[in-house]
Amino acid sequence: MTDPNSLDFTVPDPWGDLPGYALNALSPDERARVEELLEYSPEARDELRRYMEAAENLSKLAPDTVPSARVRRLLLAQVDSDLHLMDIAREDARSVSPSGQSVLSAILKPARVAYAGTAAALISVIAIAAVFAAENSQLNSEVAQLRDDVNTESSEIDELRQSVELMTSQFAAQDAEVARLTALNAAMNEALKDQQWLTYVTQNNQYRIPEILQGGPQMPEAIGTLAVKNFDDPAVLLVSNLPPAPESYQYMLSLVRDGVPSPVASFQVNEAGMARVEFELPDNIVHFESIIVTLESLDGGLESLSGQAVMTAATAP
Repeated sequence: MTDPNSLDFTVPDPWGDLPGYALNALSPDERARVEELLEYSPEARDELRRYMEAAENLSKLAPDTVPSARVRRLLLAQVDSDLHLMDIAREDARSVSPSGQSVLSAILKPARVAYAGTAAALISVIAIAAVFAAENSQLNSEVAQLRDDVNTESSEIDELRQSVELMTSQFAAQDAEVARLTALNAAMNEALKDQQWLTYVTQNNQYRIPEILQGGPQMPEAIGTLAVKNFDDPAVLLVSNLPPAPESYQYMLSLVRDGVPSPVASFQVNEAGMARVEFELPDNIVHFESIIVTLESLDGGLESLSGQAVMTAATAP
């Protein structure tokens, strides 16, 4: 066993290596010095036992996370400060004669305090780092959960918005269909009134019907009725089942004499494919050999005819 009075203070005091020994972080030479100290010093063994317990408790406390950069800076600053205190304690120990138990105690006591303070500070800083890491981990978990909740709510809101847009589109389509059917119903009622009028005026001999027009190959269902007022120039053409003219086009009614068509009225049909065309005869109807309806460009006017005939009729003499 080594006598404490014979310790050479020109080498590092093994008391300062107790924390490293407890953490299994010493070189073989440092471990040998500490183990030599533990052989004769009950106080050193008690000190080591406290370090070992603190290290074990700390291992249970610390989570498997990496301390933040701020905590690592605090830790390194604290270790640098404590190492500086250790250097001062060693210099004080070297400057004192090793003779005398009281001198030895006077030197070892402040050194042990410094080293114990270093270990305690190190453990405290690591514990603080562990707490910060645990809090950061919990905060990150809560933020991730909140993000998941927000994403879930956003997805539900998107689905609801799509449902609302689909319903709005369906309602708009239904409104458009209702509007179309309403307009078609109004057109049918108007055409029915025209037919009732034509029946009435022909029965009362106010008008006669010299011509019936039929649709061509492209519009076989189209039909037209020409009513001419007796002993006067007013005339009316009632058309049904004629498709609406394409955009930028119109229908043109013409009377043909000597093979030459003379435009007398342009018109468009309604949603039901019907139209009432009123015009003035340029001459007695018997002077024309036929009547035709052509599809013409809107830019053509009444003076020029270049479109294809869609309805025709031959006059009866």
